[in-house]
Amino acid sequence: HTFSDEGIAADPCLQPMRGGGSDVFVAHFTEHGLLLGATYFGGADDEMAASAALGHDGRLAACGSSTGPGSFATNVAPVQGWSGAMDGILAVFHSIDSLAAGTYIGGAGDDALVQLTSGDADGFVLLGNTTSSSGIVIERRVRSGPAPSIFAASLTVCLATANGARMRVGTPTSRAHSTCIN
Repeated sequence: HTFSDEGIAADPCLQPMRGGGSDVFVAHFTEHGLLLGATYFGGADDEMAASAALGHDGRLAACGSSTGPGSFATNVAPVQGWSGAMDGILAVFHSIDSLAAGTYIGGAGDDALVQLTSGDADGFVLLGNTTSSSGIVIERRVRSGPAPSIFAASLTVCLATANGARMRVGTPTSRAHSTCIN
């Protein structure tokens, strides 16, 4: 994420200007380091990036957190609305200049997504932290056509899987930091 107003966005891009506060930024490079495009992603509040992964369909998904309801400053409406002081945020990009889908994940407490991993052929696995006692489970898929799809769940440590499996682990002071797929 960045607080910088310059030196980030490069054509093509989804959002040429920082929305305010801290914004996520995404850049696309060739294997030789040539910049192909870069964009800001965020609204007037603070958005912080934590992790990104390429899906099996080649789309980039990024996750993190947001302190306000205006993160999706594009024509894509979030599947689940913002609902707390800080919510997890998930964005799936068609390309550096086109958002495929996105959502907030959270309840009335503080919620943040900390890692995103490519899951099975139809989705991603999300890992995060929450102080919310409800509002974490998403019972509908985040869809942008044929793929990807995401489910989220848990109380203390949030785990999301493409196949809808739910897991609750940890104690009220537990914090998740990483995950892997076998």
